[in-house]
Amino acid sequence: MKKTLFFLLIFSLISGCVFQPSAPLDFPYELMLQSADLPNGFVRMGGSFPEVSDGFSHLVGFSSNPDAIGKGISHQITIYPDMESAKDHFPRWESEWLTDAWTVPSVTYTPMSPDDQNILKCMDLQINSEASQSCTFLQQHNNLIVLVLANIDNTAINYDQFIGMLHNLDARLPANGELLSLPNE
Repeated sequence: MKKTLFFLLIFSLISGCVFQPSAPLDFPYELMLQSADLPNGFVRMGGSFPEVSDGFSHLVGFSSNPDAIGKGISHQITIYPDMESAKDHFPRWESEWLTDAWTVPSVTYTPMSPDDQNILKCMDLQINSEASQSCTFLQQHNNLIVLVLANIDNTAINYDQFIGMLHNLDARLPANGELLSLPNE
């Protein structure tokens, strides 16, 4: 429950953020979630560059209803200096975003690269008397960590659409073994 409230808080903070003039020009923005990856009606709520130990991170958020709680999706990509760093940080991301309260959903998703560490877990919750599931997808691909947080409730986005979005994001990732450079800050 703490992670769900934290997700809602983070999403609220993202909604007030905009790209800053100091955003690095050499970040691979083309890898980030776009409105075309989402069902109709989602709007971008902002983005930020959260500080991440040993890496460089970009976070974007979208919402199907900016005035409602729990209608959002966020996508964060963190670039580490090398693949080993990303692999070493994956357990920290997992322990930060997932607890025993999260369970593996009946819907499955597997990234294209068999070498990628990944986990998809969800938690049942109720927001304003509406049943929902908060889902967290975490993936280590080459020297990247990808984090996707979404609330699935069949009014904003359903499981099929969510899995399709994950496929779109995965298809954009660099070819297996290709490392991305840390952006110049």
